[in-house]
Amino acid sequence: MRHMRKLALIALIVAGLEIATFILIGKEIGVIAVFIIIFATAFIGVHLAKTHARTTFIEAQQQMAQGQMPQKQIVDGLCILIGGILLIVPGFITDLVGLLLLIPSTRTFFQRKLYDVLRRRMNAQTIIYRK
Repeated sequence: MRHMRKLALIALIVAGLEIATFILIGKEIGVIAVFIIIFATAFIGVHLAKTHARTTFIEAQQQMAQGQMPQKQIVDGLCILIGGILLIVPGFITDLVGLLLLIPSTRTFFQRKLYDVLRRRMNAQTIIYRK
């Protein structure tokens, strides 16, 4: 329950920052340009997420064919999924974070953080992995 409150607070803060960013950027470049950017990033986000997801899926299949658990690819896939969703959601801040999650060189930072969170949750038995 505590996590839900924290997520709700983060969502409200991000929404407020996004609205402020829309207003500031809209004053500088115009409303039409802002709409064009919003639709362009959504289109690019879907394309990038699809492309990277396909590559990650193939790598995961290769790992499983070798009898190995595709841990890196699972975390990679989560980052790609979240990044794609953030690029589809209208907003400049979410677009920036989404883009960082889709670029392989910057994705590694998020992968390590996500892997640490998942490992802590599994150790605390809030996520249970069974074979």
